[in-house]
Amino acid sequence: MNKGFLMDTTEEEARGRESEAGGLKSAAVTHTGHRRPHNEDTYGVFPDTGLFVVADGMGGHEAGEVASRVVVDHVASAVERGETLEAAVHSAHLAVLEAVEAGEGRSGMGSTVVAAKFLDGDFEVAWAGDSRAYQAGRELRRITRDHSLVQEMVDSGNLSEGEARNHPERSLITRALGMPGMDELEVASVTGRLGSGERLLLCSDGLTEELDDPAIKRLLDANPDPERAVRALLEAALSAGGSDNITVLLVQAPGRPGGRARAMRLVAAALFGLAAALAVSLVRTLL
Repeated sequence: MNKGFLMDTTEEEARGRESEAGGLKSAAVTHTGHRRPHNEDTYGVFPDTGLFVVADGMGGHEAGEVASRVVVDHVASAVERGETLEAAVHSAHLAVLEAVEAGEGRSGMGSTVVAAKFLDGDFEVAWAGDSRAYQAGRELRRITRDHSLVQEMVDSGNLSEGEARNHPERSLITRALGMPGMDELEVASVTGRLGSGERLLLCSDGLTEELDDPAIKRLLDANPDPERAVRALLEAALSAGGSDNITVLLVQAPGRPGGRARAMRLVAAALFGLAAALAVSLVRTLL
């Protein structure tokens, strides 16, 4: 496998990791939370291939954590072999099913996933389930849509975003890797580009269960350092209840947020000033 690191549930709780490659800085942290007996989340950071993955396992002790680890490990290996990110996520679904058949974990285990692949400043995000990706700069923009029953109700207009946060069935997902009877898992994907100083946030639903988007935005704005930012998000989610496993992974482009826009404004202002000076000079010449 390419050089990188995979954080699974056997490592120290709340331990953060930070890395830098290709101008991108990243930091990540995972925690069991206050109410779960163990952590079924796994994340992976693989700088050589520009890959970042968060997987949220399901299935209980010795199953959910197996599924999430299989997903992260397989996606990393598939991308290194040259598979597209979308294809890697799809084949990870089959890898979970094969693990069950081989006696690894247990029947019914599965995992959500959100993964990002970077090439320079461009990125592709692929996902299945309710783990999310956000692009954060001057604004915070959610770039994934949950594959969940509640999200379908929101999309159909039968439920508001506010109502969805407290709906009793908000944890019911409609798509996951390893889901039995789903041989052709539909993987969603989007592409984008990080501007100067912008960030891509990947997280399991343990974060978004406790913090709404405005709260996430405030904490990101208050913590420009990636390591401080992921820890601030984790601590806030724990303080808000910590009802599930929490994993936060942040990837940050070099520069300051809005740096390109500021540079363009400065260039425009300089050109405007030059044009005004030339106009004055021309008028004086004509007079």
